[in-house]
Amino acid sequence: MHQIYTYLHKVASGDEDWQKIKSAFTERQLVLGDNGMWYTLSNCLWGSPFALSGLQDLSKIYSDMENLFVRRLKVKRATLSMLIAEVKIMAEARQPHVENMKTRLIDIGKMLAKTPMDSSVSKALSNLKGIKFLPKMSNDGISVLVGAEEDFAISDHQRYGDAFANSNALLDFRVHEVQSLHSIFKQMGLMHRYLSSLVKEVSDVGENCIEDAVLSQQLQVRAYALYCIEELEDVLVEQDIPPVSWVNKPMIVVPYGPEDDRPITPPAFHTGSDSATAFSRSRPITPDATPTYHGRAVPTPDEEYIAEATPPPEYPVLIEQIVRSAQRTSRVRHNAEDIADQTTFADRARDYDHYATFGSRERDPFVHDRRIGAAGEGYVFELLNSLNLPKFSEANWRSTIRSELSRSTHFANIANWTGRETADIVYKDESGQLTQYLREHCKGDFPNQIREDRNFQTHPIEYFLEVKTTTGDCKTRFYMSSGQYKRMENMALGVFEWHPSQIYVIMRVYDLISPDVGLKIYIDPLRFRNTKLKFEAEQWFVSTL
Repeated sequence: MHQIYTYLHKVASGDEDWQKIKSAFTERQLVLGDNGMWYTLSNCLWGSPFALSGLQDLSKIYSDMENLFVRRLKVKRATLSMLIAEVKIMAEARQPHVENMKTRLIDIGKMLAKTPMDSSVSKALSNLKGIKFLPKMSNDGISVLVGAEEDFAISDHQRYGDAFANSNALLDFRVHEVQSLHSIFKQMGLMHRYLSSLVKEVSDVGENCIEDAVLSQQLQVRAYALYCIEELEDVLVEQDIPPVSWVNKPMIVVPYGPEDDRPITPPAFHTGSDSATAFSRSRPITPDATPTYHGRAVPTPDEEYIAEATPPPEYPVLIEQIVRSAQRTSRVRHNAEDIADQTTFADRARDYDHYATFGSRERDPFVHDRRIGAAGEGYVFELLNSLNLPKFSEANWRSTIRSELSRSTHFANIANWTGRETADIVYKDESGQLTQYLREHCKGDFPNQIREDRNFQTHPIEYFLEVKTTTGDCKTRFYMSSGQYKRMENMALGVFEWHPSQIYVIMRVYDLISPDVGLKIYIDPLRFRNTKLKFEAEQWFVSTL
């Protein structure tokens, strides 16, 4: 049938032909579904994240024929109101599948968070109020469905949720799932059911205790100094303040993949032990790429000395090796590397001692981390530069730490970016060349919202590439500031976003001081949460699966 549909699309010309074809498909069952059944156009839709009762999603079968079915035959696209209506159908079934309903609700909540609320969505949510559709955990460990008017609480606070775990009162959602469902709960007027609204904490002391006025004043001053800062996480990272139990640093953990999962930089001559990277494995060393200061005092002479300190002698040499490694990666991709290139690189490449390359982290943590971050940025910039992307230049490298590389011969004239930084490298792809490279080399599947036949001249994509670098292997934790996390959230692709204009990308550089620098690329990284990437932010603590 695919060939027949392709033929119709090819030979039909003019509105009269298309009107006849559409009438035939509307009146007769001429659309073949994936189950061998035939459908009329009224029973078809396009682009649903999950199956809808009585409807055939043609995007799963004829993904390359959107122009025919959507543009010509006017097959309706899936909408949020349709997905919510499906939840109602599932809830009213004779034996509702609670776990499937829970998954559907979470998916809808995530989509609703990125989609403006319109009247159709509001009406669809209102239709849920009269039925039992919310999963609630009972004492016997089985989830049952309850209605919005019944008695229950919503666990939006981890500590409160743990305390009431056996109360037979909580909906069967974890804290991070509640955050995804917030838009649904807000629209349905259920925010007063949050534990954070229902629980009141009371602290008291023994009868014989005496308040120390001096210590109380000191505590108040310190507490205010911390929490009056808007970008607290950024300052913690930049100034290397150690983590404490009551102030968590935001970070991402990238699970370690199999060895054959890191082919972007091909194998090279490798010698030396692993001791050079042991320190960075035990502690994340990638700095926030966007320093932000709020009311910072004038630097002292010692601080000025640190900022202007000459890097260790090995640092410029490592940068030259990183440049050659990036250039070699590009040539290998285009099958342009010959035996002489391989031999030359192998003869010159080597491992580098961490201290002799970046200096002591205990003495100069900020400068030490900037050097590592800048080196990773240099690798990514040189790799992209070797692709000969149209209009790509140093102007696309919008980093406030790139001048750390100026001690090397290759980047001798580089200076810091002086504008407002949004990402380390920003590039508007008007030719599709960068998109094709990312499609071929990204980790995981490439977003299906970006079609291969996209017209980049009329619909260019602006990529925001954030480079995250460690000297250790890929599973080493790295920091992500709250500003970067918010930007990643704001740019996350929606299920119904068919022509995205901005995309956030994490360029994960690792094994920096080895000849075989590694790179993994995560397009729209938020979609990999709890699968390929593990996020730890605010009150969350997430371990690797």
